[in-house]
Amino acid sequence: MSVPKRQCSSINKNKCYNPAPQPAVSLALVQQCEEVHALLAPLRAVPRYRATEVSDSSLHFKMISSNLSKVITMLDEVRREPRKFVCLNNNLDPEHGDNDMILALLQDTYESLYPQPSSFELPPNYRNRFLYLQELQQWRHWRNIVRVVVYSCFALLLLITLTTFWGSKIEALKRHCCRRRGNGHYLVQQQKRLIEFPV
Repeated sequence: MSVPKRQCSSINKNKCYNPAPQPAVSLALVQQCEEVHALLAPLRAVPRYRATEVSDSSLHFKMISSNLSKVITMLDEVRREPRKFVCLNNNLDPEHGDNDMILALLQDTYESLYPQPSSFELPPNYRNRFLYLQELQQWRHWRNIVRVVVYSCFALLLLITLTTFWGSKIEALKRHCCRRRGNGHYLVQQQKRLIEFPV
C-alpha cells in the first residue's frame, strides 16, 4: 500500500495536509460509535443544574383575576393552607375598577404570610430601576462621566473666580517681584560701568 504524498498549502508552506480520504463526521456516525457512547455515558448522569422536583402539594399556583370575590376566596385558601411556594399570576384587567382593592388584598396577604422582609429586598421607599445587570453598568458608566464633567466645571469655575477676585493682588505681587529683579539688574549694570570706567 502506498502512502499518499503530503501536500502543502500554496499560501503557507508550513501548513501541510494529508490528502487521504477521511470520512465526514456526522451525527449518525457519532451515534453509532460505541467508544463515544462509553465516553459520554458518565456525563449523562450529571444534571446541568442542581434542581429538586417537588410535588404539587408543596406549592400554590393561583391566577389573580379582576373578580374580587374569586380573589378573596383564593387568598383565603392560600392563608388557610400555607405551603412552601406561592405563585400568584397577575391576570388583572387594567380597565376594571376593583384592581386597587385587589392589590391592597395581595399586599395584606403577603404581609401576613411573610411578616419579616427579606434581606435582599429594597427598603419600601426605593425601587429597582434596572432589570438587567448590563443596564446598571451602563448607567454607572454614564454617571461617572457626568460626575467627571461636573467636577471639572466646578474646578474651572473656582479657578476663574479666584483669579477674578485676587487678580489685582497677583498683578501687584508680580510687579513688585519684577521691580526688585529690575533694580538688582540696574545695580549690576552700574557696578559694571564703574569697573570699566572708573571716575
